[in-house]
Amino acid sequence: MIRATGISHIYQGPENVEVLRGVDLEVGAGDSVAVMGPSGSGKSTLLAILGALDRPTSGVVEVGGKSLAGLSAEALAEVRREQIGFVFQDHFLLPQCTLWENILLPSLGRSKERRGDAQVRAKELLARVELEDRAHHFPAELSAGQRQRAAIIRALVNRPSLLLADEPTGALDRRQSERLADLLVALQKAEGIAMVVATHSEDLARRMGRTVALVDGRLLAVEGGV
Repeated sequence: MIRATGISHIYQGPENVEVLRGVDLEVGAGDSVAVMGPSGSGKSTLLAILGALDRPTSGVVEVGGKSLAGLSAEALAEVRREQIGFVFQDHFLLPQCTLWENILLPSLGRSKERRGDAQVRAKELLARVELEDRAHHFPAELSAGQRQRAAIIRALVNRPSLLLADEPTGALDRRQSERLADLLVALQKAEGIAMVVATHSEDLARRMGRTVALVDGRLLAVEGGV
């Protein structure tokens, strides 16, 4: 589903900082990968590059067999909208919009038929995560765990083939983190999509199919899991 080859990334400044050095990663449909590493190791940068939110200094990313290199900003936006779902540590729900309106935001700009499909899917996902009775509440009226569940639904509403999650349990307490981790894995398996999760949580990493670690800008397999 996604293949990254020779990905390097340098942050320009008074002293250039190379956060990624020749990273290779391949994730097939239905596979899940945890990316671990300390803060500042480049996990978020790697996910941003995989998700077409940023461009690598060198190297190539392919999504669905198509290279992202050289694509225009408009074409990259199309890839993000149609093929990739994002979940972040902060839910980024719009406070002035209801849960229902937030979930359907990724479907804006689509055809009437596809917007209708998104509405049907949103109802199904809301029921699956036990939020159907909160659809017309605002984010401030929801718990932290409920807001993050809503963010996952929003990421899946357009039926992406790749889900990227950056510290999705980082802002939750232990009980909420465990529940969200169970939900994330269950949805990923049910949908049969590829998933890459950047996390500090060994508990979440253990639920993934495999674990890799960013060490000095390079991606290393974690033998025997975590």
